[in-house]
Amino acid sequence: MTKIFKKIQRNYKSGEMIFREGDPCDGVYSILSGMVSVYKTMPAEMNIIHVELARLGPGALFGEMGIFQPGGRRDANVKALEFTQIIIITPAMLEEQIGKLPSWAGNFFRILVERLQITNERLLDATAKLQEREASVHVPESATAADDVQEKQSNPSTLEDEIRSSAGLFADPPE
Repeated sequence: MTKIFKKIQRNYKSGEMIFREGDPCDGVYSILSGMVSVYKTMPAEMNIIHVELARLGPGALFGEMGIFQPGGRRDANVKALEFTQIIIITPAMLEEQIGKLPSWAGNFFRILVERLQITNERLLDATAKLQEREASVHVPESATAADDVQEKQSNPSTLEDEIRSSAGLFADPPE
C-alpha cells in the first residue's frame, strides 16, 4: 500500500539562501518555477570565491547529495536567483519510492552521488590550483596588451585544458 504524504511547498525571494553547505538535509528539492545557483565556496588569498556548480530552473532537482550521504548534510550552497517556488521530497517520501525498486537501484543512486561528490571535489581542487597559479604569475610593468595577445596565440591553452590537466578528470582515450 502506498503511503500518502503531505505536499511541502516553499517560496524564496531573489537572492535568498535556500540552504548552505553543512546544513542538515531535509529532502530533495524540485523547482516548480524560478532559477537557483548551486555553488561551493573556497578560501582565496584575500577573500572567499564562489564556484558555481550549476544553474537550475523549472523541473530540476537539487539537494540529492545529502539524502544519500551518511550524516545527511548539504554538500553545497543554493541561492535563489529570482523568485523561486519549490516542492520538497522528504527522505521518507524518497525511501518509500526507492523501496518499490529492485535493491540494486538504491545502490546505483548512492554510487552516482558518490561519483558526483568526487567530481565536485576535483573541480574545486583544480579551481584552487588555477587561483594559486594566477596569483603567482608576475606581469612586468612593461608588458603590453599586444604582448599578451601574442603570448596567447603562441600558447593556446584554455581554462578547460587547465582544469582537465590539473584535476585529472578526463583521460586521453586508449590507443
